Amino acid sequence: MNNIELLKAAVEHEGSMGKVGQKIGYSKATVSLILRSEYPAENAKFDRKLHDVYGFLLERTVMCPALRDNIHFEVCKRYAEAVKEGTPLSGNMFAIVKDVCPFCPNSKRV
Repeated sequence: MNNIELLKAAVEHEGSMGKVGQKIGYSKATVSLILRSEYPAENAKFDRKLHDVYGFLLERTVMCPALRDNIHFEVCKRYAEAVKEGTPLSGNMFAIVKDVCPFCPNSKRV
């Protein structure tokens, strides 16, 4: 998992870019720019803080067939539970996975 993937996992874990930014000492705008690979400066300091706070997310991921990317198993679990309970979550990612989760083998393992 590279730094952008870790940042995506952190945003999914927290539920917003603002919360991630707050926890690592950066603005929501900076988080957004880095996610889009548009940050105009060196971001080594950002990456260190990201790993310090969210490095634990690197340990357990699953491949999401809907997103075609690795996501943390806790995020997968949250999506699967929300779909099963019929409780929609906000965000574009949930809109993508909601139709696939019921048939995904990962949702039965998490």
